[in-house]
Amino acid sequence: MVGGAIMSTLFSVALLASGQNSTITGTLAGQIEELLIFTQVFLSISLPLSVIPLIIATNNKEIMGAQFINPKWMSVVAWILTIILCLLNVFLIYRTLINI
Repeated sequence: MVGGAIMSTLFSVALLASGQNSTITGTLAGQIEELLIFTQVFLSISLPLSVIPLIIATNNKEIMGAQFINPKWMSVVAWILTIILCLLNVFLIYRTLINI
């Protein structure tokens, strides 16, 4: 038989890997939900760190040029939404610390 020893070794390694994959999948099945929640919390807290400099930069005539700066109404809406986002993040952190 051509490659009999090699094929049996490869089959045993593949069978071992398949069993390992099944074990890992079964172990992590309930933990993915916690990971998704953690990533969403991390993203919501890190969002103001990128939005605030973006609003400042798009309102600056030296950076954007007079033609491309935000209109006043857009700046007001952006700042209001950013403040709401920051307040919701403070509330999230407060609720998390209270439940600990």
